[in-house]
Amino acid sequence: MSAVLSGRTAGADTRPAVVLLHAIATSSALWDPQIEVLAERFHVIALDLPGHGRSAAPPFAGSIEDYAVAVLATLDAMGVERFGVVGLSFGSSIAQAMAVMARERVTSAVLAGGTAYPPPPVQEMWRGRAAGARRDGMGGQVDDILARWFTPAFLVSAKARVDTIRQLVLATPAEGYALAAEAIAGLDNRAILSRITCPTLVVAGEHDVAVPIEALETIARAVPNSRLERVNAAHLMNVEAARQFTDLVGGHLSSTIES
Repeated sequence: MSAVLSGRTAGADTRPAVVLLHAIATSSALWDPQIEVLAERFHVIALDLPGHGRSAAPPFAGSIEDYAVAVLATLDAMGVERFGVVGLSFGSSIAQAMAVMARERVTSAVLAGGTAYPPPPVQEMWRGRAAGARRDGMGGQVDDILARWFTPAFLVSAKARVDTIRQLVLATPAEGYALAAEAIAGLDNRAILSRITCPTLVVAGEHDVAVPIEALETIARAVPNSRLERVNAAHLMNVEAARQFTDLVGGHLSSTIES
């Protein structure tokens, strides 16, 4: 992929484009359960966000909007004008910003497991995680991260899939994680949600302790042309409930996305 950010593509580029934005401390590989399925209908662009995967650390210590600008610059470099966007967790917060910053380009959105605003105690928690990553590296956080991302039952029953995610976390540069964590700590998308005009699917994990269902309900109420769906999973619902999540996302995109 010759662009600002690294990543991977799948599916014919004559099809409608769909951009996939991953969770913090992972990479475009998080979307492995979805990419080939979605590529049967769309031109799929799964990006490594700044400081994650094979993308360089961001040249900024900034806001969610800075990450959105980096994604849009990459799409510009690829010649992608109109697209649907699917964001999970950190990626959802970025997708919210993109849907307003480039509303004439974003034709459909999926906002999964992400918040629009972390309350002050959560902001401090994220700043603490950033400091911990810089001090101890990702190895000091990975077990706590996995415990937040999956249900206890899934941690036991799907050890191979959990270990795949563990390796993504451990491979994330500590500074890339820390900068993203600080961006989340400073996040406040509340004022822009009502300006998202594209058809929007909001997806919540029934057992998500990282971003409670109430946060997703708040987003769904604020975004005018949206609906809320729940899946039987914790935070990384695209892994724990891969089939249900993929069906929901594919169905929404197929009925709403524009070429």
